[in-house]
Amino acid sequence: MHDKRYNESESFFKETLKILKQAGQDKSMSYLFVLKRLAYVCFLDRRYSESEKYFKVSSDLTPLVTKNPANIFSSQKNLLLFYTYANIETAAQMGEKLISDIEDTLPVHTKELSFLMGVRFFHNNQSYRTSTS
Repeated sequence: MHDKRYNESESFFKETLKILKQAGQDKSMSYLFVLKRLAYVCFLDRRYSESEKYFKVSSDLTPLVTKNPANIFSSQKNLLLFYTYANIETAAQMGEKLISDIEDTLPVHTKELSFLMGVRFFHNNQSYRTSTS
């Protein structure tokens, strides 16, 4: 049987973040990883405002930690996926912003972003081709 102990997981992740911050590692990939996991735990526990907060912090902090476009896109994609589930209109706005900044995105991520935006239109019973024409 699968045991869902989200509150316990959340407290462990928060404690880990505190330890990393005390060690001066609050701008590291490890910190970003734990922050992302904390956001997922809050999402699974249906605490969407907290989850959004952690995904946003992760997305905003990633460019300060790394210049790797794959890592930056991944953090943006996590926030976009969250919005796809929690607030489709915000997902649409964020997706359009990411598409307008497409030159900062690797070609493989451009395809993924186009797919995600297509999913957004599918949820709204629209065709992506006809809406962009």
